[in-house]
Amino acid sequence: MLYTILVTDAPPMFYVSEIGWLSSYLFLYLLQYSISDKEERAFRCSRMYVAAAVIVFFTLYYISIGSLIYNIIIGGIMLTLTWCSVRGFVYQKKQSGSNKWQFHLAVIVFVALENCLWLSSYPWVSDTWTNPYFWIDFMLTTSMFLILPSVRKAVEE
Repeated sequence: MLYTILVTDAPPMFYVSEIGWLSSYLFLYLLQYSISDKEERAFRCSRMYVAAAVIVFFTLYYISIGSLIYNIIIGGIMLTLTWCSVRGFVYQKKQSGSNKWQFHLAVIVFVALENCLWLSSYPWVSDTWTNPYFWIDFMLTTSMFLILPSVRKAVEE
Protein backbone atom coordinates (compact mmCIF):
# COMPACT_ATOMS: atom_id res chain seq x y z
CA MET A 1 0.00 0.00 0.00
CA LEU A 2 2.87 2.34 0.85
CA TYR A 3 4.34 1.64 -2.58
CA THR A 4 1.16 2.68 -4.38
CA ILE A 5 0.96 5.86 -2.30
CA LEU A 6 4.59 6.87 -2.92
CA VAL A 7 4.85 5.86 -6.56
CA THR A 8 2.03 7.87 -8.09
CA ASP A 9 3.14 7.49 -11.70
CA ALA A 10 2.62 3.72 -11.62
CA PRO A 11 0.27 2.20 -14.19
CA PRO A 12 -3.17 1.07 -13.01
CA MET A 13 -1.85 -2.50 -12.63
CA PHE A 14 -0.54 -3.49 -9.21
CA TYR A 15 3.09 -4.54 -9.33
CA VAL A 16 3.35 -7.39 -6.88
CA SER A 17 6.77 -8.30 -8.27
CA GLU A 18 8.17 -4.86 -7.35
CA ILE A 19 6.95 -5.23 -3.78
CA GLY A 20 8.27 -8.79 -3.78
CA TRP A 21 11.73 -7.57 -4.73
CA LEU A 22 11.65 -4.82 -2.10
CA SER A 23 10.66 -7.30 0.59
CA SER A 24 13.35 -9.76 -0.52
CA TYR A 25 16.01 -7.05 -0.30
CA LEU A 26 14.80 -6.17 3.20
CA PHE A 27 14.80 -9.84 4.17
CA LEU A 28 18.38 -10.17 2.91
CA TYR A 29 19.40 -7.16 5.00
CA LEU A 30 17.71 -8.60 8.10
CA LEU A 31 19.51 -11.88 7.48
CA GLN A 32 22.81 -9.99 7.24
CA TYR A 33 22.07 -8.17 10.47
CA SER A 34 21.12 -11.33 12.35
CA ILE A 35 24.26 -13.18 11.22
CA SER A 36 26.63 -10.36 12.20
CA ASP A 37 27.84 -9.77 15.73
CA LYS A 38 28.54 -6.50 17.57
CA GLU A 39 32.22 -6.41 16.65
CA GLU A 40 31.43 -6.86 12.96
CA ARG A 41 28.79 -4.11 13.04
CA ALA A 42 31.31 -1.72 14.64
CA PHE A 43 34.04 -2.54 12.11
CA ARG A 44 34.89 0.11 9.48
CA CYS A 45 37.14 -0.03 6.42
CA SER A 46 37.78 2.15 3.38
CA ARG A 47 36.27 -0.40 0.98
CA MET A 48 32.85 0.21 2.52
CA TYR A 49 32.96 3.85 1.49
CA VAL A 50 34.11 3.03 -2.05
CA ALA A 51 31.27 0.50 -2.44
CA ALA A 52 28.79 3.06 -1.10
CA ALA A 53 30.00 5.66 -3.62
CA VAL A 54 29.48 3.20 -6.47
CA ILE A 55 25.91 2.46 -5.35
CA VAL A 56 25.15 6.19 -4.97
CA PHE A 57 26.42 6.76 -8.52
CA PHE A 58 24.18 3.97 -9.87
CA THR A 59 21.21 5.29 -7.90
CA LEU A 60 21.66 8.76 -9.36
CA TYR A 61 21.79 7.25 -12.83
CA TYR A 62 18.60 5.23 -12.22
CA ILE A 63 16.85 8.33 -10.87
CA SER A 64 17.80 10.25 -14.02
CA ILE A 65 15.99 7.74 -16.24
CA GLY A 66 13.25 6.40 -13.96
CA SER A 67 11.00 6.99 -10.99
CA LEU A 68 12.46 9.23 -8.27
CA ILE A 69 10.84 7.69 -5.19
CA TYR A 70 11.17 4.07 -6.28
CA ASN A 71 14.84 4.45 -7.21
CA ILE A 72 15.61 6.24 -3.95
CA ILE A 73 14.02 3.37 -2.01
CA ILE A 74 15.87 0.73 -4.02
CA GLY A 75 19.12 2.71 -3.90
CA GLY A 76 18.88 3.06 -0.12
CA ILE A 77 18.31 -0.64 0.35
CA MET A 78 21.09 -1.56 -2.09
CA LEU A 79 23.40 0.89 -0.32
CA THR A 80 22.66 -0.78 2.99
CA LEU A 81 23.13 -4.28 1.55
CA THR A 82 26.42 -3.31 -0.06
CA TRP A 83 27.70 -1.49 3.02
CA CYS A 84 26.95 -4.44 5.31
CA SER A 85 28.21 -7.12 2.93
CA VAL A 86 31.53 -5.40 2.18
CA ARG A 87 32.04 -4.67 5.89
CA GLY A 88 31.17 -8.25 6.80
CA PHE A 89 33.34 -9.74 4.07
CA VAL A 90 36.44 -7.77 5.06
CA TYR A 91 35.85 -8.37 8.77
CA GLN A 92 35.18 -12.11 8.43
CA LYS A 93 38.20 -12.67 6.16
CA LYS A 94 40.35 -11.40 9.04
CA GLN A 95 38.78 -13.92 11.43
CA SER A 96 40.34 -17.38 11.41
CA GLY A 97 38.03 -20.33 10.89
CA SER A 98 34.97 -18.26 10.00
CA ASN A 99 32.65 -19.27 7.15
CA LYS A 100 30.52 -16.12 7.29
CA TRP A 101 32.65 -14.43 4.62
CA GLN A 102 31.06 -16.75 2.03
CA PHE A 103 27.62 -15.38 2.80
CA HIS A 104 28.82 -11.78 2.53
CA LEU A 105 30.57 -12.58 -0.76
CA ALA A 106 27.34 -14.11 -2.10
CA VAL A 107 25.47 -10.90 -1.20
CA ILE A 108 28.15 -8.78 -2.92
CA VAL A 109 27.79 -10.92 -6.06
CA PHE A 110 23.99 -10.62 -5.83
CA VAL A 111 24.10 -6.81 -5.59
CA ALA A 112 26.63 -6.57 -8.44
CA LEU A 113 24.51 -8.78 -10.69
CA GLU A 114 21.36 -6.88 -9.77
CA ASN A 115 22.99 -3.61 -10.85
CA CYS A 116 24.26 -5.23 -14.06
CA LEU A 117 20.72 -6.44 -14.71
CA TRP A 118 19.29 -2.96 -14.29
CA LEU A 119 22.03 -1.38 -16.40
CA SER A 120 21.48 -3.85 -19.24
CA SER A 121 17.70 -3.45 -19.17
CA TYR A 122 17.62 0.28 -19.91
CA PRO A 123 19.49 0.73 -23.21
CA TRP A 124 18.76 -2.66 -24.79
CA VAL A 125 15.36 -2.90 -26.45
CA SER A 126 15.20 -6.31 -28.16
CA ASP A 127 13.72 -9.48 -26.69
CA THR A 128 16.17 -11.90 -28.26
CA TRP A 129 18.77 -14.18 -26.70
CA THR A 130 21.44 -11.66 -27.69
CA ASN A 131 20.11 -9.29 -25.04
CA PRO A 132 22.56 -9.31 -22.09
CA TYR A 133 19.59 -8.83 -19.75
CA PHE A 134 18.57 -12.49 -20.17
CA TRP A 135 22.03 -13.83 -19.42
CA ILE A 136 22.54 -11.60 -16.40
CA ASP A 137 19.10 -12.65 -15.14
CA PHE A 138 20.17 -16.29 -15.39
CA MET A 139 23.35 -15.53 -13.42
CA LEU A 140 21.33 -13.61 -10.84
CA THR A 141 19.01 -16.56 -10.34
CA THR A 142 22.01 -18.85 -9.96
CA SER A 143 23.55 -16.51 -7.37
CA MET A 144 20.41 -16.82 -5.26
CA PHE A 145 21.00 -20.56 -5.09
CA LEU A 146 24.58 -19.85 -3.96
CA ILE A 147 23.30 -17.76 -1.06
CA LEU A 148 21.46 -20.73 0.47
CA PRO A 149 24.48 -22.93 1.37
CA SER A 150 26.45 -19.90 2.53
CA VAL A 151 23.62 -18.97 4.91
CA ARG A 152 23.67 -22.47 6.38
CA LYS A 153 27.43 -22.28 6.96
CA ALA A 154 27.16 -18.80 8.50
CA VAL A 155 24.31 -19.79 10.82
CA GLU A 156 26.09 -22.94 11.99
CA GLU A 157 28.89 -20.86 13.54
